[in-house]
Amino acid sequence: RALSPYMMFFPVMMVIAVMSMASHTVGGGSQVGELNEDRKDYLRYLGIQRQIVQKTGRQQHAARSWHNPELAFLPSLAVSPRKWERSPASTNFAQTRVGLGTEKLATKLVPPEAAPVDNLEPVAARFLKRFVDTHKNQTSIPLAVALGTYPYITISDSDGKTARGLVRSMLLQLTLFHGPEHLLVVVITDQPDDPLWSWVKWLPHNQHPTATDALGTARMVYPDTSTAHEALRVLLGNRQAHKKDAATAVSPHVVIVSDRPNPLTPPTKLIGRDGVEGVTLIDLQAADPAPTGAANDDIKPFKFTICDGLLYVADARGVQTKFAVPDHASVSFAADCARILSRYRPASEVDVLEQRLTRKVVRGGPWQQLGITDVATADPASNGLRPVS
Repeated sequence: RALSPYMMFFPVMMVIAVMSMASHTVGGGSQVGELNEDRKDYLRYLGIQRQIVQKTGRQQHAARSWHNPELAFLPSLAVSPRKWERSPASTNFAQTRVGLGTEKLATKLVPPEAAPVDNLEPVAARFLKRFVDTHKNQTSIPLAVALGTYPYITISDSDGKTARGLVRSMLLQLTLFHGPEHLLVVVITDQPDDPLWSWVKWLPHNQHPTATDALGTARMVYPDTSTAHEALRVLLGNRQAHKKDAATAVSPHVVIVSDRPNPLTPPTKLIGRDGVEGVTLIDLQAADPAPTGAANDDIKPFKFTICDGLLYVADARGVQTKFAVPDHASVSFAADCARILSRYRPASEVDVLEQRLTRKVVRGGPWQQLGITDVATADPASNGLRPVS
């Protein structure tokens, strides 16, 4: 049988194909090995950067925890030198912790400018993206709110218990780090003797600077807005409108907590439409906002909403977003901390005068008070001293 001449090309083509595959295998093996070494070097570099970023994250967490410690540490801090350490000159004046949340890493992670997608090495690119996504945000960071920025805050939840627990925690943080001369606490409630708010009477920050009653310094717990307005006139009457970017903080900063349902006079009347400098109103039972288009002269609140164990705040667009896992202080814990602080009060002019008089008397000593200058040569009879029979 005669063979077709085209059949002769098949073995040649097979040999050429095998040789081509063999050359590709030898050269490709070298290229794959180099590629694997480059990947190892890059992943080793990311490992070094990961250690640096994790160290930054630990330092960031430690710094936030120092300024905003856990509730469990407050009783011991109340008897430490850190008590009342903040003043209007402090950068964290009138700031209070609200819970644990997510915060951007203090050191901004900037990935290199990427080449076109077709030119990227897929493994290294995937690890770089995972590295940035993992470390750009730090979780379980103690988060705080600067009360000086917000004249009116509303906190709402489904039952009221969680919101009150958060406010108790905020007040304990504030009264621990701020002295009564720099921060005052006012409560408006229709049940002042209820344990929910009766514990504030132990706080030195709840004492009115000038008003007194039958028991001494009057406590700033009021049954309604009108009574509070009259009592606080001496404190707030001469203050100007709230300024968000004020250069200096106003002292004392007054924190007013309103927990009264359906008040005849809304608590916002205490701060007006523009707010008052150095005053923050926290409303636990704020009325529903007026319908869109309706006349409304009330100040707009900064809203906190607690739902399913999470604290939501409004972003720049007004949309509620997750912010933190809120703190919660029980009534008994708040009362214990308040009683610890009740034994302290700031030095006043009377205290300074008493200290000077005490030092003067003690410096003289008992013999000098009896007119004896030298005990060794003193004559008891000449000094009017008689022996005890």
